[in-house]
Amino acid sequence: MKSSELVIIAAGQARQPGMSRIDLMNKNAKIVKSVVKEVAKYASDCRLMVVTNPVDIMTYLAYEESGFERNRVFGMGNILDTLRFRSYIAMELGVSREDVRALVIGEHGDSMVPLVECASVSGIPVTKLLTEERMNEIVNMTISSGVDVINMKGFTIYAPAAVIAVMADAILKDRKRVVGVSTYLDGEYGFSNIAIGVPVVLGKNGVERILQLELTAETRKRFENSASVVREALKEMGENILGIP
Repeated sequence: MKSSELVIIAAGQARQPGMSRIDLMNKNAKIVKSVVKEVAKYASDCRLMVVTNPVDIMTYLAYEESGFERNRVFGMGNILDTLRFRSYIAMELGVSREDVRALVIGEHGDSMVPLVECASVSGIPVTKLLTEERMNEIVNMTISSGVDVINMKGFTIYAPAAVIAVMADAILKDRKRVVGVSTYLDGEYGFSNIAIGVPVVLGKNGVERILQLELTAETRKRFENSASVVREALKEMGENILGIP
């Protein structure tokens, strides 16, 4: 990996049926911690992409252990969730997913926040095309889809691989893609000392800019809940892995 522009960390135990992403934390934290030390040693100028779950926790750990600037450390996060959200909307409306635009923020896990107010089909807000009840069902399907796939076939590999390719392309070719990734916040959205999914501009420097959205009161409440889930996990990791009380 010496002198690499981009290093992707996917090492870790796979998530098993019945296991939450948080259940993976303690085992995978030890693995990621050891890998990041070697990355910092041999590829000190790289952009560091974290795929290992729970990705928000592992992204925070990678940032702390690497000593890199925060723009150079980010996790796969919500791009996969967004693709699933778009797919469900497209299937419901009988349209191409290519014409659906959507966004998911928050934890890459059960507390994720699909943004209904930001979803559209060729510029038409989905709220004008679908009932509130049906949109709530699509949101719930998006949140549970990762668990559903694991329960059906025991693993998720193809969709994450596609997302990794999208992110690598954005960085290596400086695409300036607007995507949701897990990144360390320092005051954005009112949060600090946490890594969580938010929309960013992804380019050759990694997270080139964090985009701050005006969230509705309900969405803000859900995002705060998601952040609290991540914070509790970080606290537990600090006690078990980092030795921080």
